[in-house]
Amino acid sequence: MLAALVRVADFVTDPTIKKLLKDKDKDKKDEHGGIGTPATRAAILETLKRRNYITLEKGKLIPTDTGYALIDALPDIAV
Repeated sequence: MLAALVRVADFVTDPTIKKLLKDKDKDKKDEHGGIGTPATRAAILETLKRRNYITLEKGKLIPTDTGYALIDALPDIAV
């Protein structure tokens, strides 16, 4: 999952947001449109688990009901 945070732009379908993510990292080695920094990515996942937005089941991160509520609250452009 940490590897996916480095390449979040690969999962984004909105071309404007995808471009913003990729452009912010264009001159950074080993960064490819991700969220956070190498020092903060593990903490992001731990915070999401601690706040009950995600849970770990059989090695997979699964959104909880609280996580789905957060996703539903986001504007359409964000999802």
